[in-house]
Amino acid sequence: MKRLYVFVSIVYVLFACERKEVVVCSTALQDSEVEIALNTAGTTRTPTPVAGTAEEDAIDELDVLLFDKNQKYVGRRRAYKLPVNYGYIHIYRATMPVGEEYTLHLLANCKALLDGKDPERGGGPLLTVGTGWSAIREELIDLPARLVPPASGFTPLPMWGTVADIDIQKDVVTRVNIEMLRGVASVDLDAHAVRDSFRLKEACLYFAPDRGYIAYTAIPVAPAYNTDPYVPGTMKTTLVTSAVEADARNQILSKLYLYENAYNTRDNSEKQRSRVIVGGQFKGKKDADWSPTSYYPIDFIKHETLPAPHDTYRKINRNWKYLFNIVEVSGPGYETPEIASENYPINMGISVIEWNQVHEEIIVDGPYYISLARREAWLYQEANAQDEIAVSSNIPAAQLEMTLLSGTNGAQTDVANGIRNDWFQVEKVLNNEGNPVAFRVTALQNYDASHATDAVEVTFGGRVKFTLSIEQLNQSQNGWDDGGGEDIEDL
Repeated sequence: MKRLYVFVSIVYVLFACERKEVVVCSTALQDSEVEIALNTAGTTRTPTPVAGTAEEDAIDELDVLLFDKNQKYVGRRRAYKLPVNYGYIHIYRATMPVGEEYTLHLLANCKALLDGKDPERGGGPLLTVGTGWSAIREELIDLPARLVPPASGFTPLPMWGTVADIDIQKDVVTRVNIEMLRGVASVDLDAHAVRDSFRLKEACLYFAPDRGYIAYTAIPVAPAYNTDPYVPGTMKTTLVTSAVEADARNQILSKLYLYENAYNTRDNSEKQRSRVIVGGQFKGKKDADWSPTSYYPIDFIKHETLPAPHDTYRKINRNWKYLFNIVEVSGPGYETPEIASENYPINMGISVIEWNQVHEEIIVDGPYYISLARREAWLYQEANAQDEIAVSSNIPAAQLEMTLLSGTNGAQTDVANGIRNDWFQVEKVLNNEGNPVAFRVTALQNYDASHATDAVEVTFGGRVKFTLSIEQLNQSQNGWDDGGGEDIEDL
């Protein structure tokens, strides 16, 4: 899940529709407009990118659909990216009419689809003033052509976000946190652990959905993330995607995407569960040569524990990433992808790691993994201020070793499930099963510029190693009580 911060700017525009960056709009939007700036999360909240993260977060185009308090369509605005400014790296600006109780629907990388529904752009009549949001949402259906990997670069993914009850006024700055959901799921394959016995060559999807909605029914509230696929009634799982080649690391990352699939059986030939078909070459310990490429079917499996341990086929949800970690290959697969798509999995051991994009980075070591929401902890200026970095991991908590790196914040000592020095404490937060679910960082003293930063290095075994930065801000959690001494960004 990607977060956007909406800043309603203080700039007043008298002739907004004559500006070059503004989409031609209905006459209802010609009077008394202001600019808003839409900013993706600042660099201090963005984790160090791993393969695929930056590409899957990329916004090439950003459109804003404006609705009144009755959820009736008022108009469309195109948001334009501005240069880097005041530490923010992704700022977008658009013009908006002054008014109250607006609802904004943001759609990223969807210009062509919206143009086809916008009579102001020569398209159909869907985006007509007065049309209700529910009717518009039902017609924003995307087709799989956009998901075909380009020869170079990345696939711009459709995203949607919304915010309600927005008052846009002259000379007033409003900031609103908007969460964006990608309209598709991502499938990654990692076979680096078996590269001595298996060469990953390619992969494709069978029984993939042939269409999908861009917008979801609502932005889910953590921790209840979207688990119910929202699919058009006309969707069929008849799509076979083009094969995507593996890279030199024996991986396929950020190349395979599919729309949501609400079906997890094979009862209906046109509405059935999706499968991943992996092509590769096998070489056993006694073999001198690699076998010809053969094909292995992989299913989306969910491991259940109640009422007894069992596996079920999983429905596919938007904004979720599914990583298939190939940990063992014991023989060749089927002769063709078509044969593999109709048969049982064979000769391949899979560790399925799944997470929605509230966790933006994942580190894998064989069968073990840890996913991180971010790599930075922010703390307010008061002593005892805390920040928690969400994680998901199957690594035994006792084997996650932590070291504070600062040489100026005092000696490190151990505490229960963590460590501390004179200024900061870092603890592993565990669930009832003893698995880590967060790193909790606590400021032990009030803000001091000489001791405002630190970092903790986390290691496991020989290959998992990462650093979490810590920063205590000269900023109170309550800006009014702080006397208003906070910097204001001039957007």
